[in-house]
Parts: sequence; C-alpha cells; structure tokens
Amino acid sequence: MQNIIPEHIIEIFKNTFEEYPSITKFKIDKQEVLNKMFLKSKIIWYEDKFNTDGGINNVKILYEYDSTGILVFIKKIKKSEYPLKDDELKKSYMVFILSKINKKNMVEFTLQQLKKTIK
Repeated sequence: MQNIIPEHIIEIFKNTFEEYPSITKFKIDKQEVLNKMFLKSKIIWYEDKFNTDGGINNVKILYEYDSTGILVFIKKIKKSEYPLKDDELKKSYMVFILSKINKKNMVEFTLQQLKKTIK
C-alpha cells in the first residue's frame, strides 16, 4: 500500500491518531459523487497539476472525513497503474479510507451510503 499511498499520508495519520491506519480501498468513476461526499470535509493536503490549456487537474487530495479517526486519500488513476481505456481514465479515481480500527463500523456505513448514491 505504501507505493500507492504516499508515505507522508501514512505519517500524517500516525501523527494525528497515534496508530497505523486500517485501509479500505475502492475505485470510483463518478467525480460528482466524490465532490458531494467531501463537500464539508477539511482538506489536509493536495497535489494539483496544470494542463497545457490552463485547466487544473486534482491529482491527489487528502481529506479529514472524521476528526476522531478517518482520513480519505483520493488519487486520480494513471494509465500505468490500471489497464483502463482512455475515456475511463479521465474520470476514474482510487479512494483509500484510512481509519482507526474502532471506526470500522463507520467506514462500512459510509461505503453502504456511497453504494446507494452511485446506483
């Protein structure tokens, strides 16, 4: 997981919550669902890249989803990481939920709510 999640993200979690994170990951193709899900979440860290046309791509972002033990790292999928068609790559993201072990039920509930939103 360390090669997919930058080491400093793991360190932020460890320093904030004084333990290593449990990690749940999934792929999502709907940026609008992610935008809605994290509308009120605090951004802790991000990495953007500029396009040649002047637009900005949100490549990586770390949210504080729950201040008592859940951070969410979202990473735009690169072609070298996953065998996807070009049109799928434009809208595909990997989402990593980093949580304290005692937040497992909350993570599962969040995933169920996300599943309902996507359908």
